[in-house]
Amino acid sequence: MKHVFISYVHENEKVIVKLSKSLAKHGVKIWLDKNDIMPGTYWKNAIRDAIANGDFFIACFSKEYNERASSYMNEELILAIDVLRRQNYNQAWFIPILFSGEIPDMDIGAGKTLRDLQYVELNNRNWEKGIARILSVINPVRVTEISPSKTYDQLLIDALDFACLTLAQGESFLFRAYVMMPSSKNKDELEIKYWSSRMFNAPDLSIKFQKWQGVTGYAWGYLKPVVADMTVAREIKGGAEWGLTTEQRMMTKNLNAIMSIPIMSSKEPNKIIGILNFDSHSSSVEFFIQESTQQVAANLAAMIGAIIDKES
Repeated sequence: MKHVFISYVHENEKVIVKLSKSLAKHGVKIWLDKNDIMPGTYWKNAIRDAIANGDFFIACFSKEYNERASSYMNEELILAIDVLRRQNYNQAWFIPILFSGEIPDMDIGAGKTLRDLQYVELNNRNWEKGIARILSVINPVRVTEISPSKTYDQLLIDALDFACLTLAQGESFLFRAYVMMPSSKNKDELEIKYWSSRMFNAPDLSIKFQKWQGVTGYAWGYLKPVVADMTVAREIKGGAEWGLTTEQRMMTKNLNAIMSIPIMSSKEPNKIIGILNFDSHSSSVEFFIQESTQQVAANLAAMIGAIIDKES
């Protein structure tokens, strides 16, 4: 990635610093006027080049922007819209972010305005979710990242990350993915071996489910997906009994649904070697029982089975 240009009014500089740090933590290179225009250069030319050569353009709108009679941000928007008109229609490049106020009704050609572009609402109430939505566009896991030079553990994490993004269809990080396998200490118990690197509360998840070793409800022994509605006690769609204790219900009180997919051995037919789980704080059980959702998960489970078999 080259860089992501961020356009803003200077009244929002504090939140822009927070935004830049949030994106930089995920390897995104940010271009900001106050940091990246070198002394002695023609600043208008530097901005024009940075917009034209950037991988993405983020426009940060706010009530402070709305209240300005004029701003340099308007000049940046004009330059960016000119680039946007030349972009592939199906390729996201111009990303509007709304801190407060409203998106301006600026013409972008073909009878459309900036308000026709899907924006990301970003404020203290939904900061992490907003950052996740931005990252799902500008920093997705690419298939090319899954290379033979990587370790098996890295391959599995890449696969889990990619599946979360595929399932979410632009709503990345609303899912968590993890693989459970028989415990190395007790084959009758399950433990988490791998989990997606870019999910919410990964450390919390590993602690939570280590306490769940051996609990019923996962799809062990089932050759089809098992989906549990965590908002309704013991409502299972798939056949398994989801026996949760009071303590376990407290630990999952923010979850809406969990889907379990058996991981089959690629060497021995009908042998289950692990369980692939997806859970979500936002999507309902209806999403998990869709055929398209389960097909994505089943494809990933088959890939993971092949990787695990090769490692063993």
